[in-house]
Amino acid sequence: MSRIVGGEKPLFAKLEAETRKAVEAALPGAKEVKTGGKRAKVDHALLTKILVENDPEEAEDNFDEIKMTIETGLKPIGFILANQLDYGMDLDEAGHDDFIFYQNYSLCKLKVIYNIAQSHPEAGAFAPCTLAMYQKKGAEETTLVFPNVYNWIASLNLQDQKLKALLLKAQSDMEALLNSLNE
Repeated sequence: MSRIVGGEKPLFAKLEAETRKAVEAALPGAKEVKTGGKRAKVDHALLTKILVENDPEEAEDNFDEIKMTIETGLKPIGFILANQLDYGMDLDEAGHDDFIFYQNYSLCKLKVIYNIAQSHPEAGAFAPCTLAMYQKKGAEETTLVFPNVYNWIASLNLQDQKLKALLLKAQSDMEALLNSLNE
């Protein structure tokens, strides 16, 4: 996660420690098994970020249209919307009022995860994929951001060209859908 978003190593170390503690409590006696640890080199950012113009005065109404366009566009490109989380109320309750809205979609392309999991079952750690959608107060655009398939390729040290092609097709389809919001 630190490689994907950059920096904040102490925060991610704390989150990892809390996750380990939760797993150990839920699965007493479980043993950690290290994976090969070899990462493939990729010449791409590990996050895809798309900005959609959105007037702050009309941001919430426009966001409903953005979500509808995304939701309508998922099925034709083979994705399903597995879950949605609206963090707006949680952020407000915690005293963070920096955002007009902040929501996440959990997206999955079953053909991709099924095929990759055949030889790399640990790929399940990447699925479903998270698309964060937010607009900061005062910003003139909505930000759409997700950890992309280059993270899968790097972290899994993926060498199989057919599996890479599946991932790259999913990446280009999602980028095309999200970029259509600026047309």
